[in-house]
Amino acid sequence: MIEENLDEIKHKIESSAIRSGRTLQDIMLICVTKYSDVDQIKTIVDLGQINLGENRIKDALEKVKQLKNDICWHMIGHLQTNKAKDAVSFSEWIHSVDSVKIANAIDKEAKKIGKVQKILIEVNVAKEASKHGFLVDDLARSFDEIVKLKNIEIKGFMTIAPVCSPEQTRPFFKELRQLKEKFSVEHLSMGMSQDYEVAIEEGATMVRVGSAIFR
Repeated sequence: MIEENLDEIKHKIESSAIRSGRTLQDIMLICVTKYSDVDQIKTIVDLGQINLGENRIKDALEKVKQLKNDICWHMIGHLQTNKAKDAVSFSEWIHSVDSVKIANAIDKEAKKIGKVQKILIEVNVAKEASKHGFLVDDLARSFDEIVKLKNIEIKGFMTIAPVCSPEQTRPFFKELRQLKEKFSVEHLSMGMSQDYEVAIEEGATMVRVGSAIFR
């Protein structure tokens, strides 16, 4: 079932990419393993899916221990400063940088191990009180502070759209794409199981899909 689900998602990603003038290779599928056990993850990795996303540090560290080391791990959940060391230790990408404080913590830990950490800045485009991320009006000032850090590389922006119909998410994804163009960054991490097709149509380069794969 996992293999069939993955094939279906890749087909939909390719179709959405073509609609936006791109190809399947232009979109990075990040398989979210939040609710998956190690056997399920091994299945997906054996199918060639090496980009895996985790929401929680504790779970990620356990899974990293049990899985082979050629996986590209993405930390996609909210990150506290006291967990920055752990996040830097296993993550190739950290998507959820939502404050200057956490950016400084990541930079400090990356410097200790001689690493330049790839990050995405989380933007709360919809201004939802329940979500983390920079508000659009505050982004420029904070971006200027973070970009000065030597052991961080800002690769793009990330957002989580409100829970609504896929078509209703389109304006939020469009706004993040406009920010990408304004700040001249490379990547947009946006779109999850329920809305990744719309996100790709609006410019996503990374989509975070979990339940649609492991259902």
